[in-house]
Amino acid sequence: PGVGINLSGASQVVIPADTMSAEGAGEQGHGGYWNLIDIPLPVGRYTHAAVGFDGKIWVAGGFPKPTSVQVFDPLLGDWSEGPPLIVRRAQFKLLVCSGELFAVGGDDATTHKTTIEKFDRRMQRWSIVAEFKEQRLMHSSTVAGSKIYIFGGMVSSTQALDTWDAFDVRTNRWDSDINDEGMEDQTDDYDDDDDEYEGDDYCVVGYDDDN
Repeated sequence: PGVGINLSGASQVVIPADTMSAEGAGEQGHGGYWNLIDIPLPVGRYTHAAVGFDGKIWVAGGFPKPTSVQVFDPLLGDWSEGPPLIVRRAQFKLLVCSGELFAVGGDDATTHKTTIEKFDRRMQRWSIVAEFKEQRLMHSSTVAGSKIYIFGGMVSSTQALDTWDAFDVRTNRWDSDINDEGMEDQTDDYDDDDDEYEGDDYCVVGYDDDN
């Protein structure tokens, strides 16, 4: 079964039950309910990030402890302290890409540089693997294949960004770096027989205040 966590209000853990709920079940008998587990966070926090990784729930960053990492084991039902982040982070993302854990972006409230950290399972520590091309906080991020995609965000309290980029965790390179170097040999992207493009298609949809 999946595992969820509710980090608002009383900072309690919410875990989906295996048992089906008769009330509220769909026509096919699918339903279920959530169990509220009275296991509070070791410390209250906000503007943090959370993600499931290696069968556990990792909660990191935010205030008042922007480098702390805490790990919840749903099988044991308790929290443990994880290796701290290198950079102070708030309003950022925790993501799992290609089986690895990354802390992405946010505001460090010190240098105002935006970076990506990777967690090393073997060494049990974090390392900085990349710096954003421009400062971002409150951005959205997602994972597709071996790439971490970063969309929009704020560079200041009044300036929103309309740019986006992708970081390949296999090559440790940004897509924008490759584009800046110029398009190299693209013949593999085309079929010589029918001139049909065989590359990946992407579509990004959002909301524009002016339209």
